Amino acid sequence: MIQAEVDNNAIIPIHPARYGPPVSHLFFANDCILFSSAKRSSIENLQEVIYKFCEASGQMINLNKSSIRFNKRLNEGIKIDICNMMRMKTMLLDEKYVGINLFMSKGRNKCFKNIHEKMKTRIQHWQAGMVNQAGRSTQIQAVTNSMA
Repeated sequence: MIQAEVDNNAIIPIHPARYGPPVSHLFFANDCILFSSAKRSSIENLQEVIYKFCEASGQMINLNKSSIRFNKRLNEGIKIDICNMMRMKTMLLDEKYVGINLFMSKGRNKCFKNIHEKMKTRIQHWQAGMVNQAGRSTQIQAVTNSMA
């Protein structure tokens, strides 16, 4: 449904990189992240797709769990209009999805500080448990792979 509207130029996807492909949606498990330009017609068409999805599937969008993230250069008035149209709140910069920050600031160390602290605490517990070096290496690999 979404791709058909993108193909018809009814929804204008975003271009995260200058020479990269456009992105209109990402699916993960039972979640969907939608991307669109802030043009009114594109937002209205996105709303229509969401409405059609709800009608066809019998599911509803939980607006309390839904939010919108805007380009920092977008006019505040337009942001407010879109939030009101979609009946959603603005997403905070420190928003997390499955424990990982959705947005990274220029200070990447700050973004990953919580993961670093968790790993540091776990390693200290393992060292206290008298696990040998090979065991600690295996544990570190398993935990960091599960966090990524």
